[in-house]
Amino acid sequence: MLIHDTILSQAASVRPRRGQRALQLIVGRLATAVSCGLPMAAALRALETEPEWSRPGMDRWRRRLAFLAGDLEAGATLSEALERRLADHLPAHVIPAVRAAEAADCLPRVLATVANALRTQRPLRRQLRAALAYPAMQALTLLFVLSGLLIFIVPRFVRMFDELVPWHYSPYRQILGLLSQPPGPVLLGLERAFVAVIGAVTQTSPRLLLNALVVVTALVVLAAVLRPPHPRRHPRRRLHLDVVYSRLPVVGGFWRRLGLVEAASAMGAFLAAGADLARAARSAAETVETAWAREHLRHFAADLEAGRPWDEAWITPRTSAPLCDWMIRNAAARERPLEGFQSVADWTADALARRCRCLMRWLEPVLILANGVIIGGVVMLVAGALFDTLYAMVLTP
Repeated sequence: MLIHDTILSQAASVRPRRGQRALQLIVGRLATAVSCGLPMAAALRALETEPEWSRPGMDRWRRRLAFLAGDLEAGATLSEALERRLADHLPAHVIPAVRAAEAADCLPRVLATVANALRTQRPLRRQLRAALAYPAMQALTLLFVLSGLLIFIVPRFVRMFDELVPWHYSPYRQILGLLSQPPGPVLLGLERAFVAVIGAVTQTSPRLLLNALVVVTALVVLAAVLRPPHPRRHPRRRLHLDVVYSRLPVVGGFWRRLGLVEAASAMGAFLAAGADLARAARSAAETVETAWAREHLRHFAADLEAGRPWDEAWITPRTSAPLCDWMIRNAAARERPLEGFQSVADWTADALARRCRCLMRWLEPVLILANGVIIGGVVMLVAGALFDTLYAMVLTP
């Protein structure tokens, strides 16, 4: 059974994390209380007594829930309480949308929109990160094994073959010799510069030091994939990382779809708060976390201010999908942009989840095959050189 059937895909799609589940419960209960005219603090106190919060790992979220209810009982508005207790856990556009809804007296509609987005769209980022983590771990494993072979194993075999039959020519030995030497003057210069900087380890092999630097860099990349910088604590780092993700060959398409989900969700939240299209686009562009979504919303707001119809301004070659285009045009014809953006966000989120599962279905056997071919190729070269050397020794009088 492959890993995508047991760990990676199911970890992100079958059961949400405790934090995601807690956010869904809190916002869902708030939406129900507001729509029914019940006090929000009393609804949260009732939620605090449910068995869900007694599970392992929910103590911290139970305290956050108690503090949130206490702030509401002390007279704070919902936006103030959310900003004080849950700002680091909610999507960035939620609190500004709630604040705008409080000013426009349309809080029930915004909370219902946010609750639906948290239930259907929030686990996407984790699911996409899980899909990216597996090839990163496979590449790191290949790097470790290949570095060990080329640093410790292959050079010893090359020296042994040269000592046994120095006059014999073998293409296998020529290739192994190239693999055991520094690959070109550029990397050789990097090795010398690296050794010059690290003076305390000048007795160590420069090739070993350079490979150690490569491995450390790969570990940093893997850490960035598994645990990226927080968008509000380190906005500049997160922005650079999002730009890199959106420009990668295969990953970029997934990341842009994730940005489309975030942009459509933010537009739906601000439209539900009573903003017009242009103001909702500007507010969403200032609060979304993904760099691609921010850029798209800025272009969308500029086109709206220039007088372009909103459906034509939203549908661009970068976001074009036949069904999404039809949803937007249909919503524009019925003059219901909120429904159009919600439909686009929900459908794109579902399509992205399916694509992540499909990616894992074919990516894992391809990566396993690639690792086997690369490592097996090095082993076959050593075996071919060994047999050539033994054959030459037998034929030598």
